Amino acid sequence: MLVAPAGYSVLLVRTSSAEALELVALDLARTIEESGQDVVVVDADLETHVISSRLGYDQRLGIRDILTGDASILQAAHPFGRTGIKIVPVGMSPLTPPDQKMRRAFSAVLRQSRALGRVIIDGGELGTTPSEFGLYAMVDEVVFLEAADDEQTSNVSVLVDLLRHRQIKAKAVFVERTTQTLAA
Repeated sequence: MLVAPAGYSVLLVRTSSAEALELVALDLARTIEESGQDVVVVDADLETHVISSRLGYDQRLGIRDILTGDASILQAAHPFGRTGIKIVPVGMSPLTPPDQKMRRAFSAVLRQSRALGRVIIDGGELGTTPSEFGLYAMVDEVVFLEAADDEQTSNVSVLVDLLRHRQIKAKAVFVERTTQTLAA
């Protein structure tokens, strides 16, 4: 993402609930921001919303509020401490079942987020973000995160091949657990 054009978007999808994978989106955002580039992290993990919870952003406007029409991207993109990183938390509004209107709204969110810089979307764990949103096809790249020390083998390579067959840029990345902590 460091060499990608401004507005480039990536969807991160965890293949398991391994703790080593939970904050990869924030670590990547920090690396991009430290290189002097603008970056926005969208917490689209509507089930566990690890990023929003860890940062204490659970009670702030976010993606759910945008999808229901209760907020704009500018209202929901919150600065992260003294960094240049913007965070769009999961939000507070209850969601109705996904439909075409919501898919169009998510597409608009992504388009508007691109104006804020490179876009990292935390899509949560594989299978938890409804496919009806169409995120895989909307973003520039899909990255499946696997824990390097995960004893279970996944079939993510099959999924990567399926997405590539549909001309969606996708890959699997193995992440090793680190002891770094994220500081604002």
